[in-house]
Amino acid sequence: LKCNYLRNKEFDLIVSNMLCNAQKKIVKDCYKCLKVKGRVIISGILVEQMNDIISYFKKFNLNLEKKIYSSNWVALIFIKSG
Repeated sequence: LKCNYLRNKEFDLIVSNMLCNAQKKIVKDCYKCLKVKGRVIISGILVEQMNDIISYFKKFNLNLEKKIYSSNWVALIFIKSG
C-alpha cells in the first residue's frame, strides 16, 4: 500500500473494484493487511476471468466464500484462512 497511514494496520474487510490484472497486483498487500477470517470483496471481474482470479487468490490463502453475478460481471467474496 502506498499510504503510510494504512501500511501497518489490519482490517476485517477490504473492498476493491478494479479489473482482473489490477486485482492480482494488490492481492499480496490485501493479504498482509487482512485479519485472519477477514474478508476481501472484489468486483470489476468479467465472468470469463473468474476461475483465474479464484485460483490466483487461493495461492494467498484467500478462499472463495460467495459469488455475485450481474450480467457479464461477477463480484467475489474471499475469506482469509488462518
